[in-house]
Amino acid sequence: EDEEGGGRPLARPSFTAPASVLNDIPVQGDGDDDGSADPFAAHRAPTINERYDEYHRRGRVNRVLSPERTDAFAQGGKTPAAEVRTYRDTLAEAEVAREAEALRRAMAEKAKGNE
Repeated sequence: EDEEGGGRPLARPSFTAPASVLNDIPVQGDGDDDGSADPFAAHRAPTINERYDEYHRRGRVNRVLSPERTDAFAQGGKTPAAEVRTYRDTLAEAEVAREAEALRRAMAEKAKGNE
């Protein structure tokens, strides 16, 4: 069926589109200096961080998710050294940071009230 006289199928060197079609396809970076044009930018869903306003974005960026700690049971029941950071230390540092922020806010409110 696909054979012509010689008993072998027709061999094609490659499959490609006509030159007129290939010339109509825009190449990424046409007209842009940096080449980072996104053709679907208008239809892209915003990321979670892009949905937040500046106030909430600042809180997400500055938040410490999990401070560096050590395993209390890794030493086989021995008391950890004094310089090792424990859960209690982490909670105390977080409380100090909350109190400092509350004090800064109170001072700003008082300064705003005196003006």
